[in-house]
Amino acid sequence: EMQSWSELVSKIIEPQGEVTIAFVGKYLDLKESYKSLTEALIHAGANLDVKIKIKWVDSEKVECDGAKKYLNGVDGILV
Repeated sequence: EMQSWSELVSKIIEPQGEVTIAFVGKYLDLKESYKSLTEALIHAGANLDVKIKIKWVDSEKVECDGAKKYLNGVDGILV
């Protein structure tokens, strides 16, 4: 039975929607340290039939310049 697998692959290759998530963190140069979180977002998106776009946001810049500049227009925020 490959029906479920085929549906999942279809959702990954051609998702019906798109969501932008702001990922706010301090050590963004070390993206591998956030790997499990980014993969969880991507897998959740596949399950919901949406492509997850991650917008990396440096928390120190948010502190200095304010959140609106960096978080405007995103669908969700992960800190």
